Amino acid sequence: MAGRAAGAGAIAFSAALPVMAGLAVALLGRPAAAAAAGEAPAVAAGAGVSTGGGLDDEASPDAGGRWHNSILQLDQSMTTQTVHVGDDYQSANPTYELWLAVKPRYYLFETPVHSLNINLWANLFLELTNSDTTTRERQITFGPTYLTAPYSRVLIDRSTAQTTVTAGPRLTLPTDNGVWSSGQLIGAGAVAELAQTLPLRGRRAAFLRTARLAASAIYTHSFTRATSAYDPDLYVLRQDVAGRPLVSHILRGGAMVHDAVSLTAAASVAVTRRLEVSASYTLLDTWIYGASDDCVVTRTNCAAPSSVADPTTFGVKTWLVFAASYRALAELSIDAGYYNLANQLGSDGQRRNPLWSPAARFYLTLTAHLDPLVRRLTARRH
Repeated sequence: MAGRAAGAGAIAFSAALPVMAGLAVALLGRPAAAAAAGEAPAVAAGAGVSTGGGLDDEASPDAGGRWHNSILQLDQSMTTQTVHVGDDYQSANPTYELWLAVKPRYYLFETPVHSLNINLWANLFLELTNSDTTTRERQITFGPTYLTAPYSRVLIDRSTAQTTVTAGPRLTLPTDNGVWSSGQLIGAGAVAELAQTLPLRGRRAAFLRTARLAASAIYTHSFTRATSAYDPDLYVLRQDVAGRPLVSHILRGGAMVHDAVSLTAAASVAVTRRLEVSASYTLLDTWIYGASDDCVVTRTNCAAPSSVADPTTFGVKTWLVFAASYRALAELSIDAGYYNLANQLGSDGQRRNPLWSPAARFYLTLTAHLDPLVRRLTARRH
């Protein structure tokens, strides 16, 4: 099955190159639209703090300069069932999606011991199949934007191992299509990570050089206009329980998320100077607003609305990722992998297997490292 998936992915990638180019042009020239956006894996989990990788400076020549580690990513992913890997369809809903991420990073200062940078993460999506993630066919949608200012400090630095702690504030800007109109104003929180680099055969070895273990957490509090998705400019004719018509401004059922925490454990191995393999597992915990106990004033009395006793206001998603990253050039990395991002509980109320769900995907990502790319282009001009 893995061979079939890899072959299908290569064919799809070749066919998608012209569309990818169009997507890049669209990012520069298209104004903001308003619709529901899809979620690429890292976006759903939230912007992390790591610059990535056990690949050393010899394989990552973009070290140096205030803009190093600034990248542009072009990702394509498809659900495993699209290429007939996994259980049979409950309903035919193949999904193949392109994702463009712009991640500039500016270092305010950087020394061998500590550093402080400001980084931005903006996202754009294009769903190419007739899936249910967008309103219109091949609709370009915007994702969330993250602004983070992490401070990183080396706690222990030996010739063979290094311990680093990173922490800083984080803002989530509601640039997702439809999120602002649903009442989300901004998200504010913090990120933190503890990372340990370990020697295997050493950085000078040709094979199995180093390993990296990391544990990270991201907290976000969302500021919203209301406890439910509410748009004052929306007028929808509905009816109450007695069948009387009324005008509603509620976009959808369910309450808004007010707090979210993601907890991640990750490990990576620098197999060679240019090749790295990694795995990570994330718990995405969310808390939504509960129903109010306030009564509704009527002409005759104050009526208490009916509600569910002890309603569930806590939810969990799990996100499992396996990846391989190859630094093909100073300016280009190629990543391929598999991820499963899904609700921890399935539709039957039972805990899902974290390894697979109908939402599981294969992905292939091209990462342009902007600092060495700019230096190369500048050198050619001179």
